[in-house]
Amino acid sequence: MIAPRKDITSAPPSEVADARAALQRLAAPLHAPYGTWRTFETSAAAVRAVITEIGEVVLARAIEVTSDGVHQTFGLTISNRHLVALSGLPIDPETADATTVVKHIGAALAGAQRAKFDIASRVPDLPSSARSWSCKALMEALGTDDKIATHAVIQPPVFEAVKAKAIVWLQPTSEEENGAGEALAALRRVAASRAQLAEDHAQIRRKTPQMSLISLSPKLLCVEITWANDMLIGLCDADDQADLIDVWRQYVAASQSG
Repeated sequence: MIAPRKDITSAPPSEVADARAALQRLAAPLHAPYGTWRTFETSAAAVRAVITEIGEVVLARAIEVTSDGVHQTFGLTISNRHLVALSGLPIDPETADATTVVKHIGAALAGAQRAKFDIASRVPDLPSSARSWSCKALMEALGTDDKIATHAVIQPPVFEAVKAKAIVWLQPTSEEENGAGEALAALRRVAASRAQLAEDHAQIRRKTPQMSLISLSPKLLCVEITWANDMLIGLCDADDQADLIDVWRQYVAASQSG
């Protein structure tokens, strides 16, 4: 019997993991070219594709991601496999952690079955801030079971479209809000009254998605959207009324055809 050699050392676990990841990327089929629509079975898969794209980019590059939900587009600036800047998403880069970033990407891709990536710039301006989010941190925030992205699918794409236009908005169910001052305080009071009204009329409450546009002044519009058990209340510029109605019609058409 040949005695086993005792001078063979194994690679550290981190090196093994890195090697395995590199081999998996090498064995994986090439992703669709930029500018082409890619189909995803779930919104969570679309989120994972965005994070994977971040992990593939070494040289600085700005990428635009467009979903087929309400054709919302948001931008990513990537460098050395790190996300260094975002645009089109309601995120404060100074305070947002990886979980927050993934959550908002998931919300932007909610309900999307297709998405496409376009190169906006190969020489983008990089932010002076040192804050960034690595592909690894974002993937860990997403989690192996995609809980964050799955949660984001619950809300309709129209929510994110309205948030993007709103001066201030409040989503009572998830306790999310954006804005400050008296305007946000007023929305909280409206939400409280709506919650009480819904409780008083629980037996006749309809599940049909609804949007209400209430003119507050020649320049200000209150938007109320209910969908299932969720609600969004926001204040928008009155000039956006036509766009809001168009987005709503797109959403209703998509939900009925699905």
